[in-house]
Amino acid sequence: YFKQHQRDFDGTELRVAQILWKAGNPKEVQDALAQAKRLQGRIEKKELTFAEAAAKFSQAPSAADGGEQGWIKRHEPMPEAFSRAAFELKAGEISSPVATSFGVHLIQCLEEKPGDRSWEDARNDLRKAVTRFLFVWAASHERDQAKIEME
Repeated sequence: YFKQHQRDFDGTELRVAQILWKAGNPKEVQDALAQAKRLQGRIEKKELTFAEAAAKFSQAPSAADGGEQGWIKRHEPMPEAFSRAAFELKAGEISSPVATSFGVHLIQCLEEKPGDRSWEDARNDLRKAVTRFLFVWAASHERDQAKIEME
């Protein structure tokens, strides 16, 4: 499990940038997701850079800095959905739109600083994560079995 999720536990840090659309209610979130998806396409087509898009469209305080957020760790200081999406990226990659309690984000991984914690160092965090993983797996397996038996 540690090898498959090493960046989640070894202390890896990412330098990230974001473009934020503030959204609170479900309609605003849906509108922001659509806007983010369109802007993601424009960035991927190289119509503008991520930093240019952040300066022009982001509602975050970091907009003037090209969306630069600085270094983050896997579980802090950003919301879980943001952090999870960021840690799926390699340097230079851009996430799909991500909804959090702050709104909708596009995230760019600018740089990675690999961690050096071993699985022994991360034992307590790893134990919690493996327990959660096994619980979800078992619940999913039970649901699938019940579904098969009902058919």
